Amino acid sequence: MNNIIKYGSIEGIPLYNCSAHTPQEWSELDGIRRPVAGIIDMTYGILMNYANIPHGFNNILVVSVTCLLYVSFCFVLGKKFKQASNGNSSKSNKMSTQIFLQSAMICAINQIASIIYVIMNFIDVPFWLIIVGHSMWQFGHGAPALIYLCMNRTIRNGLLRKLGLKKQKVGSAINRDSNSAAFTKTN
Repeated sequence: MNNIIKYGSIEGIPLYNCSAHTPQEWSELDGIRRPVAGIIDMTYGILMNYANIPHGFNNILVVSVTCLLYVSFCFVLGKKFKQASNGNSSKSNKMSTQIFLQSAMICAINQIASIIYVIMNFIDVPFWLIIVGHSMWQFGHGAPALIYLCMNRTIRNGLLRKLGLKKQKVGSAINRDSNSAAFTKTN
C-alpha cells in the first residue's frame, strides 16, 4: 500500500508489471474491461466466472436431503404427537401443536434460505432475491430465539422474570418456614 502511495499507482511501481503490456493494453487485447472483477481478484483472489461442478452437485444434494429430512421430521413429530394426545387433555394437545409449529417454522426458514443460496449459484437472480436470501440466512440464525420467545410461554415468562418485568407467582415458589431443616441453625 505504501508503494502505491509512493509511486502514484500500481503501474508506476518498478518491477511490478513484469509483462510486456500495460493493463490497458491487456484490456484491449482481451476484450471487455472489468474493473470491478479485477479489483475483487486483486484484493481477495476471487476469480469471476468460476464453475465448480462437484460443489454444485453437493449443494443440490444437501438441499434435497435436508428438505426430505425436514419433511420426514415434521411428519414423524406430528404422528407422535397425535399418538400421545389420544385420550389426553386439550392442554397437552395445545402444547404438542405449539412444539410442532415451532419446529416446522425453524425448518422452513432454514430450508428457504438454503434453496435461495443454491439457486443463486446456478442462475442470475434479481437483486431482491439476493436480499431475501441474505435476510433469510441471518433470520435463520436468530429465528429460533424469536420463535421460542413468541410461542413458548415458559421461556417468555422466564425472560420477563429475569428482566424484572414480571414477578414470580407466590404459588409457584417453594414456601419454607423458618422451622424447616433448610433454615435451622446448628451450633
